[in-house]
Amino acid sequence: TRQAVVGAGTLTYTIGELTPGAAYRVRVIATREHAPDGEPSAEASGTPRAEAPGAVEGLEVTHQTEALEVRWGAVEHAGGYKVQWRLEDQAYDETRQAVVGAGTLTYTIGELTPGAAYRVRVIATREHAPDGEPSAEASGTPRAEAPGRVEGVKVEAESEALEVSWTVIEHAGGYKVQWRLESQAYDETRQAVVGGGRPGQTRIGYLIRDLTPGATYAVRVIATREHALDGEPSAEASGTPLLTSPGAVGVVRVWPRTEALHLEWDPVELADGYKVQWRFPSDISYDEVRQALVEGDGAGGYRITDLEADVTYWVRVTATRRGAKDGFPSNGYAQRPLPGLAAVEGVRVTSLSGALRVEWLSTLASGGHRVEWRTGREDWDPGRQGLAGPGEVSYTITDLEADTEYRVRVTATRQDDPDGPPSEEVVGRTRARAGGVTLTPTRLTVAEGESESYTLVLDSAPAAEVTVSVFAGEGLSVDRFPVFTPTDWSTPQTVTVTPDEDEDVDDEHYRITHRTASSDAHYHDLTVDAVEVEVEDDDVSEGELTVSASRLRITEGNTGRYTVVLNRRPAAPVTVLVSAPEGGSLTVSPGSLTFTTANWSTPQTVTVTAAEDTDLSDEVLTIAHLIPQASVAARRGPGGSLAASATSPLPPPAWVYVYVGGGLAAIESGGTAGEIFQLGAAGVTVLIDDDDKPRTPGVPALTSSLRLLEEQAGAYTLELTTRPQADVTITLTLDPGVDLRIDRPEADEAGAHKLVFTPENWDTPQWVTVGAGRDDDTDNETEVISHSAASQDPAYDDIEVADVKVTITDRYGPPPVRKRKGNLSVDRTSCTLPCSVTLEWGDLEETDQIQVRRAEGNIDLITSSASTGSVTGEVREGANTFELWAWEPDPGDPNEGRRLTPRLDFVEVTGSRGPTCNISASPSDIRSGVSTSVTLTWSSQRAASAELDPGGNVPTSGNRTVRLTGTSEYELTVTDANNETGMCETTVTAWPRPVIDYFAPEPAPVDEGDQSKLRWTTTDTTSVKLDPGNITTGLSVDGSYDVRPSETTEYTLTASNPVYTGDDSTTPHTYTHLTLPTILRV
Repeated sequence: TRQAVVGAGTLTYTIGELTPGAAYRVRVIATREHAPDGEPSAEASGTPRAEAPGAVEGLEVTHQTEALEVRWGAVEHAGGYKVQWRLEDQAYDETRQAVVGAGTLTYTIGELTPGAAYRVRVIATREHAPDGEPSAEASGTPRAEAPGRVEGVKVEAESEALEVSWTVIEHAGGYKVQWRLESQAYDETRQAVVGGGRPGQTRIGYLIRDLTPGATYAVRVIATREHALDGEPSAEASGTPLLTSPGAVGVVRVWPRTEALHLEWDPVELADGYKVQWRFPSDISYDEVRQALVEGDGAGGYRITDLEADVTYWVRVTATRRGAKDGFPSNGYAQRPLPGLAAVEGVRVTSLSGALRVEWLSTLASGGHRVEWRTGREDWDPGRQGLAGPGEVSYTITDLEADTEYRVRVTATRQDDPDGPPSEEVVGRTRARAGGVTLTPTRLTVAEGESESYTLVLDSAPAAEVTVSVFAGEGLSVDRFPVFTPTDWSTPQTVTVTPDEDEDVDDEHYRITHRTASSDAHYHDLTVDAVEVEVEDDDVSEGELTVSASRLRITEGNTGRYTVVLNRRPAAPVTVLVSAPEGGSLTVSPGSLTFTTANWSTPQTVTVTAAEDTDLSDEVLTIAHLIPQASVAARRGPGGSLAASATSPLPPPAWVYVYVGGGLAAIESGGTAGEIFQLGAAGVTVLIDDDDKPRTPGVPALTSSLRLLEEQAGAYTLELTTRPQADVTITLTLDPGVDLRIDRPEADEAGAHKLVFTPENWDTPQWVTVGAGRDDDTDNETEVISHSAASQDPAYDDIEVADVKVTITDRYGPPPVRKRKGNLSVDRTSCTLPCSVTLEWGDLEETDQIQVRRAEGNIDLITSSASTGSVTGEVREGANTFELWAWEPDPGDPNEGRRLTPRLDFVEVTGSRGPTCNISASPSDIRSGVSTSVTLTWSSQRAASAELDPGGNVPTSGNRTVRLTGTSEYELTVTDANNETGMCETTVTAWPRPVIDYFAPEPAPVDEGDQSKLRWTTTDTTSVKLDPGNITTGLSVDGSYDVRPSETTEYTLTASNPVYTGDDSTTPHTYTHLTLPTILRV
């Protein structure tokens, strides 16, 4: 049954219909017809195979974290499956293979590389059968693990923007910043994607721009990672964008006033208020203690009061806007408040015909004097007074009664300041009225180089010819000395006045005096009124010219604009030449501006065009504004220095001042070139950005050098050339002990001056302002400001920043040479405030009078006729200079006046303040017997140590909390390095509950409408209240109140003190008034 016979020529045979997998034994026996079979062959064995399964279909791959999930469809007869995977550059092999059973149609391939592209296939298998055909390949990329949730999200409001920052998350490759209004959902239209930061960075920030000011936004941050799902959103934070900040305040005009400073400035766009701040030069920075807020447009300016006279203050103004950050502060300005005016001394009166001539010693720092007069029987009357202008030391009172005694006093005045105290009264008697001369007018205003006139006429007919001599003084000329006769005495005669042309830019004041000569005694040697002449200079100086922008930044091929305007009305038309440097890189239009008396205050526009060039360099060029007295050109020389030159030598005597890029050049007479020596305000610096070159990181300065005079300020800017990846901090350094200070940027708490550039403001130049001090020598100095850079951006970290060299020119020179003999000595050269010194003078030549004065503010201490003497001088903080001056006859004055000689001698005294302190308690009033927590807070100045009594040694500033039940006093004593002490104290008052000792009417009313007086006395009470009516005004703690009740009325008195008020104060005392019964009917 299991045998097959084949022919002799057949050597193979296939046994079919066998059981797959069963082991069969096989043998072959040879046969021969008519013969027995041969011996069987040796046995052989074999196992039949099953049919191979089909190819797998429906293969799907799903991305998982560091894995791929594989799915496929079932294959008929398959006994299992092989899952194989490989990378692009690999072949399939058994090392990347998994075998699963027939019932498994999914498999997760783990431990894969995130982000790598894998190919996958599946093969069906069957026992006792060959594998099926491999499936079609599928591909997949495993994901990385999702990053964590972002923490520490902070939102800070900016102008129309929000600054969002958060803590860096491990494994995050980037972040999504999303924002929305309350009515909105998060979506990709309000989303920004930012990078993951640099190694070592702990926080990352992003500025959301173009938001609606005043609207509240919700913000969240989501960490992202390549080949991974996004992390969970952070907790929401919220913020409200601010309005756009106002700009910086421009020039601040500061005028000294009595113990005050008056500030004015131009309004700033968008500003609705201003912050005025002031500080001492020794203060590190401005603070809110010395600050005032000005609402509105600031048109009226602001006056800082209660300042110390003759002490230098630095002031600045910052524009503010509600709902916005403050603008940038203005530059700082230094000024000293004036001391109060002193009483006028040396008043003397000269008798004239129907008039009195009053003279006095000049009151230094005054703006004029008021002269008042009255008879002995009259009061002082505003209708009998006259005003003498600045610098005038005499005044003639006219139209007085002849041969009458008058009392006269003089008071120093100053514009916008309180008057000084009146002088002592001086008595004078007018002479009998005789001849007189009338002038019309008595005041003239004339432009330099032009003429004006006035007339003279006699008041009565003379008996003989009268000659009027006219004394004009140097710099002013008159055309005649009028002569009047007995026949033409009533005909006015004209005198023409012409001022000389000069080379300065100052207005001048002249006084024309007159004296008569005649054989008529009534007209001989008369004192005639003076004519006051104001000469308006026709030149324009540095302070007269203002440009709207001292700095422009233009890209090659583009234009910029600024305006120019005069600050005051010129006497004649002024032409300002607008000069661009040679070379053609910069052109200006128009090339000149003409200002007249009509348009001087109207800004005129200058258009600046930067030409295209073929180089790769940025350029810094300067536009000069020349007010020509000669043809002058400006240029920038080697090393960035500025210079000016004239096309031909200037005729003497002349100095031509040329304003170049914030600098002032001077060309001396006969010369053709001058060097910049002073910082000015009328030049425009143009920075031309080249559009051809690739940008490389750098920190260029506007200039490599500055030239300053002593006690003068200068400035330059720093900026970055490319956007940094992180904040860049530039630290400015000066050698210790130099005569140069850095005013801007202000020093931080560690005393360092730093500029910070961010990825947002990197292309905005930042100003550095420096100031030169004053020293006692006559040498010029050169100081160096060095810069160092630090940043998390490797391109800017420790990048080289060029130094700026500052040359300081000494402008005071040696002390003046004493030309007259005289000395001044002092009993000590230093003291601790408050203190005074004794000043002695002597060894004087013959002189009318001497003056000892304080140089700071020119304040007279004493005027004396003694050749030797002494006076006490108050010492103020800092350097005090006391000077000795002498009066002597003035041979050039026809009125026999006197003049002040050059300073004879001086001494210097240093005043230093001892330590001061301030202590306060909060609260300062407590309830008696109730344990209450009280905070003591104290601060000090110039103190090295402090002691609190009770309490012991404490820091020089700080606070301490104590518990008190009763009234306590605390005294703080501070000590400086010189063992000088200062003391301050505070008291905490413990109040018991107030008590009403007595409350009743006197007398008690008996019928409606009767008047009575409610009286009361109280203890431990500061205020009382009477009801009905809630009456408090006019009530004392022990007092009374009139009442007239018309019906039954209940009166209640309530007593209070600082810690017991209202219902908590005391039990009210009540008095009820009952009216008498009335019989209405019998």
